[in-house]
Amino acid sequence: MNGTQIDFEDRKQDIHEKLEIESDFLLVSKNLLKLKDEYREIIVMRYINEMSFGEIADIIDKSKGNVRVILYRAMKAMRELSNN
Repeated sequence: MNGTQIDFEDRKQDIHEKLEIESDFLLVSKNLLKLKDEYREIIVMRYINEMSFGEIADIIDKSKGNVRVILYRAMKAMRELSNN
């Protein structure tokens, strides 16, 4: 060879990864709908809208500490739904 490196993509692995991500997304979406409204809203604000605890606290009129507790409980409920 002339010293040129050629990278080959493994398209099968790429497709597998995309299907896995899509499957995870569908599971999360389905489980989000099963959560209490308050939990769902906090998760969406934090992880989808990428809001800070302070921003969320201002919107829902609670302390930052309270937002953290609600998010912790929401994620715990989400994990329990995922394990079922």
